[in-house]
Amino acid sequence: MQSSSFKQYARGQFGALHLRDAISKGRRATLLEIANSFWGLDPNARRAALNAAESTVVDVGDLSTLQDPLDFSEPPYGIVPQRGVIVRVGFSSDPAWNSFLESVLQTERDGIKELLNTAGAENQEQNDSGGESSSEEDTNLPEEGESSSQRQAGPAPCSPPSETFIVIDPSDPTSPYHHLAPRLQNATNITLLRLFSDLDIIPTLPVPPQQRIPARASSPLIDMDGLHEIYEGRTVWVYDEKSNQDGSVRLIVPRPTTYGLATGDSWRVRAPFIWELQINLSGGNMMIDFGGLDRYDAMERRRNLEETKLCV
Repeated sequence: MQSSSFKQYARGQFGALHLRDAISKGRRATLLEIANSFWGLDPNARRAALNAAESTVVDVGDLSTLQDPLDFSEPPYGIVPQRGVIVRVGFSSDPAWNSFLESVLQTERDGIKELLNTAGAENQEQNDSGGESSSEEDTNLPEEGESSSQRQAGPAPCSPPSETFIVIDPSDPTSPYHHLAPRLQNATNITLLRLFSDLDIIPTLPVPPQQRIPARASSPLIDMDGLHEIYEGRTVWVYDEKSNQDGSVRLIVPRPTTYGLATGDSWRVRAPFIWELQINLSGGNMMIDFGGLDRYDAMERRRNLEETKLCV
């Protein structure tokens, strides 16, 4: 992927930081600190900084190689190239959370079983026709009943184990993420993107000719003098207090697909549909699209915009 002007700019700023401080904060917090300083510049200074970054070769170490406390490794032979994150931010009902999680994991088990059956039928068809069957590595599917935690050493990043999701429940005192509970409780979408994904700043999408925009929003999440923040990383699913009532979760948009949507917008998805959506999103077969600018969760957008306003 071609490096953006902001990433070039961030590399230059990284060279001016104290490396020990950056290592202690982690990659994503360091990027956010650089971005907030960048947004604090006036529009002309921002343009000049990006232009200068494009024409400057920076050799101060690559910020992208800096470790982050919430980096996760992938299991070998996983069914998706990158697992999604299900994060619990509503802590008021353990029974509702456990029921939701079991529903998601059962859908996953059923889906993997169907994939295995399909792969087995295709291999049998190849054998019957004299062809070579696919190896386990070729199919990239786990054996039925075998979890990723059984195939790799070290502590599992989530419990119960899932082939498709990293499950984070900070309300559990035994969780390695329990220390994040105060920060994650009722967290906004933009807070979660900044924890689990890497920030970038790129030009906004063009306004479609037929689209009427009442006024250009002045926000880093929508349009700030022709630029906006996006996030690159895992798909984030949010179990909140509303989830305790109806079993749905927020699916966060890390990068708008059309002008007028905001980074961090979300819409709600019910448990039985999460696994299939994650498979399609991970495979690049689908983009998060609301089918119209009025389908995002307006309250969550307001919370994102308010939080971003306080940071810049």
